[in-house]
Amino acid sequence: MAIIDHTFFVGDLNIPQVNTLSIQERLTYLIIDKEDKFLQDILGYKLWKAFTDGLSADPVAAKWNELLSGKEYTALDGYTYKWQGMKYEKTASPITVKRSLIANYVYWHWQKMNVSHSTGVGEAVANAENATPITPKSKMIHAWNEMIQWICDMVKFLDANIQTYPEWESKNNFFQMRNYRKQNFLDI
Repeated sequence: MAIIDHTFFVGDLNIPQVNTLSIQERLTYLIIDKEDKFLQDILGYKLWKAFTDGLSADPVAAKWNELLSGKEYTALDGYTYKWQGMKYEKTASPITVKRSLIANYVYWHWQKMNVSHSTGVGEAVANAENATPITPKSKMIHAWNEMIQWICDMVKFLDANIQTYPEWESKNNFFQMRNYRKQNFLDI
């Protein structure tokens, strides 16, 4: 069961025509393809397995809901912080905005996948009338870097709550730092 769906792709993570069936099908495929691997990467296999099993249980234990949806906690530095969770909602009537670090990851891959389109003669870019195509790199970098900060916040939350999440192994931080680091326009 996926944690996110097409309703997360609005605002900064806007995917045009996300309410059409063909876009939803492509997006759902990408979510299914990317979500589990991403969570395994950032949580480590042991915590990912416990987390996904915990979310499948009935009832879901409080610790899994807190990892998923957020919680206030005291960090190792003694200060109180708010872990926003892997997903959350903000409501300002009549609008509800859904956010997720998973959506940022999927959005980055969506943009990468849609820079060009495969045709019978190779890759092509659409030639829109009264429009100038530009690179999606700025939006991709913004989404990616926001996700990286979110991962750092998650690590701080898990480190402060190691008794609650004994499956968390801080050695995962080295893997994360190697594979999930901030991006810039110069690729350095």
